[in-house]
Amino acid sequence: MEYKNARSLIARLANQVKLLSAAIAGLLLCNALLGLLLWHQSGRKDIVLIPAGLKQKANITQSGVNSAYLESMAMMLVNDRLNITPENVAGSNQDLLTFVEPGFYHAFKKQLATDATAIKSGKIASSFYVNRVRSNPKSLMVVVSGQLKRWVGERLIGSEAKRYQLTFSMSGYQLLLTAFQELKKT
Repeated sequence: MEYKNARSLIARLANQVKLLSAAIAGLLLCNALLGLLLWHQSGRKDIVLIPAGLKQKANITQSGVNSAYLESMAMMLVNDRLNITPENVAGSNQDLLTFVEPGFYHAFKKQLATDATAIKSGKIASSFYVNRVRSNPKSLMVVVSGQLKRWVGERLIGSEAKRYQLTFSMSGYQLLLTAFQELKKT
C-alpha cells in the first residue's frame, strides 16, 4: 500500500512539475516578447505639438511629421517671408534664418538681404493671402497658393496669384527649410 501511495504521490508531483515547467516557459516567453517590444519602442519617440491657431494636433517623430505640422511650419515661414514692411523685414528675415538648413543658409541669407535692401529703398510692403495649402509629409514638401499684394506707401502697386513651394529636411526632431521658391504659372 505504501508503495502505491508513494507512486501516486510521485505521479502527482511529476504532473505539478510539468505544470510549473509550462508556466515558467510561458512566463519566459512573455518576458521575451515584452523585451522585444521595449527594444522596438526604445528608439521611437513621438512629440505631440499643438501649434497656435491649429485645432488639431501635429506630430513629429524621428522618421517624419504629419501634414498638420508641415503645413503649420510652412504657413509660419510664408508669413515671415511675404508679409513684410520696410520696418519689419530685418526681424522677419532673422526669424526665417533660424529654420533654414545649414547647406541652404548662405544662399538664402544673400537672397533675403538683396530683397530687404529693395524693400527698404523702395518703401515696399507686401501681404500674402493664402487660398490653398497642399502638403506631402513623405517628401516634406508644401505648396502654398494665394494672392500677393504689394504697396508703396498707401498705394497698391500690384496684386497677383502666386504659388510657392517650400521643401524641408529633418534633423533629429527639427524641421529645416531647404528651399523656398516661387512656382511658375502653368
